[in-house]
Amino acid sequence: VKVVAGVGDQVLQELQKLGNTMNYIVSAAGNKNVNFKPEYLKCALDNLMDAEGVDCLMHAALIGAKTEGNRILSLQCVDDEGAFTVTAGCFVDCTGDANLVRLSGARTIWGDEEGNVQAATLTFRLSGVDTSKPMTPNAVEKAVLQAKQEGIPYLTREKGFIQVVEDSDIVTVLLPSVIPKGLDARELTQLEKDGRRQVLSYVKALKKYMPGME
Repeated sequence: VKVVAGVGDQVLQELQKLGNTMNYIVSAAGNKNVNFKPEYLKCALDNLMDAEGVDCLMHAALIGAKTEGNRILSLQCVDDEGAFTVTAGCFVDCTGDANLVRLSGARTIWGDEEGNVQAATLTFRLSGVDTSKPMTPNAVEKAVLQAKQEGIPYLTREKGFIQVVEDSDIVTVLLPSVIPKGLDARELTQLEKDGRRQVLSYVKALKKYMPGME
């Protein structure tokens, strides 16, 4: 049963126009996932934006917002040539971290009622994998538990997912995770460094204890 339409469907249609760039698989959790080639997706999104006359400014960062009452009047942005201002009748915050909301002085909420937030996962890819072997969450958990018993460090969670692409020896691993305490540069830098250490440990654990990863 098709449940996705609108812009999401337009993206899938544009990907299909670019050739054999995606396929569908059912994950271990029972979800129907769309596997796509990232560089083709970028081109598909470019095409859709161009068709709608959207003026994209890549490699620019939002650094401030000018407000009046409860309205945002303009944005202060910066690129490699310096600062510039963007004005509009309305603005939509698509930053993913509510950056515009925060910079404009609007109220934000961190986590649930007790301040708990979702873990941030650093996904990584492995190639040369024999995907005919079980890549299930149970197989992942068994391998990680064995690695922990051996003393391999930085394995923060045992349960995770490995996404397999049909007719490919490349898999995507969703295991390394950290709990953010904030979104400032120092905190995010430490989280990223912790995630990288975890990746190296998970690679070692999977190569040693998970069949097909040798």
